[in-house]
Amino acid sequence: MTIPAAFKSTFIAATLGASGCAHTMSPSQPMKTSTQIQFLYFDGCPNASILEASLAEALTRSGADHPYQRIDLSSGSTDEPIMGFGSPTILVDGKDLFDSPASVAGHLSCRIYPDGLPDTETISLKLASKARE
Repeated sequence: MTIPAAFKSTFIAATLGASGCAHTMSPSQPMKTSTQIQFLYFDGCPNASILEASLAEALTRSGADHPYQRIDLSSGSTDEPIMGFGSPTILVDGKDLFDSPASVAGHLSCRIYPDGLPDTETISLKLASKARE
């Protein structure tokens, strides 16, 4: 699967509000403009590009044409809280989109999703749910 060039940069944007966009996740539930989405990965993770493409598509389909921050976990320090999440992970306002807690070990690791890697539809539904919170 090919990742659009716009998503290959290391830093896309820190917050959804950075672009000044006011798109909504669904017709009835606007997403907070201060919501921060982070995509955690490391190079070589076999599922990172697949999940990132699904995230990008979910945002596009929802009409929320907002950027997100890409964080390469291999460049982080083990004392950073996000190091407790495996690759790939989607965080919304610092919390795992799929409600998985961070590991206290804080070591670089692959993420295993019990029901398989989330697809675009699943990500869309979870993002819409977070927008209502």
